[in-house]
Amino acid sequence: MTDPLDNILRLKTWKKEELEMEIGRLEESLQREREGLRRLESEFARRVEEFSRKEGFGPDSLRMFHLYMARVNREMKEQRGMILKRVKDLETTRERLVEAYKEKVLIEKLRQRRMAMGTEREERLRQKELDFICLQRYRR
Repeated sequence: MTDPLDNILRLKTWKKEELEMEIGRLEESLQREREGLRRLESEFARRVEEFSRKEGFGPDSLRMFHLYMARVNREMKEQRGMILKRVKDLETTRERLVEAYKEKVLIEKLRQRRMAMGTEREERLRQKELDFICLQRYRR
């Protein structure tokens, strides 16, 4: 007969493994978002450097550069927002993983305690039987 705690323990293990995989996906996503921000920042710095070396620019080129700066700043702000969201998601998932781990450990301890109680009960029954047999022999 299988112990119902075995099924619960199996579910808790699956939940923990699922959360571990989710953390891996979130870390990869966070890394991609950070890399995207670094690319935007380096591209922005390169363009600013190019524009500052440029001589004799007119109002059209100044307006174009201003529009470019506004767009890239907006993109970098959005990227930073995505990074913050990913970090928050990652922290939340890590907290859920810690809880899942605690639940799994709790179920394991409960299962071990239950098994120990069963073993102890069996030992007491065996001892009672031996005592009964000894008493029967002693009375003869």
